[in-house]
Amino acid sequence: MEISTALVVYLIVIIAIFILCKLANVKTMSALVLSLTIGFIVLSLLVPISVLKKLGGRHPNLVITYLIISSVTAVLSIWYIVVKALEDKNEVNDIDIFKLEF
Repeated sequence: MEISTALVVYLIVIIAIFILCKLANVKTMSALVLSLTIGFIVLSLLVPISVLKKLGGRHPNLVITYLIISSVTAVLSIWYIVVKALEDKNEVNDIDIFKLEF
């Protein structure tokens, strides 16, 4: 598939998933991270990273856009995971070794 078509499909997927998440009352940041992650998975299936070297000569700007999307998605996902992990940590007085919380 052409990279330009794949980027349009990526944009449609992230908008659709974001709207569905908001309709399901998911918080905005969670909806954004979820839609970007699923959108990037779809983009990676449509245009694998191994194909980018061949496309670099014909469409350098689109390849740069692809790389920016992958970098932003990775950084945003890691940041979101760290923030949620810090919000989810137990206080020292709340630790009960006999009760596991998931």
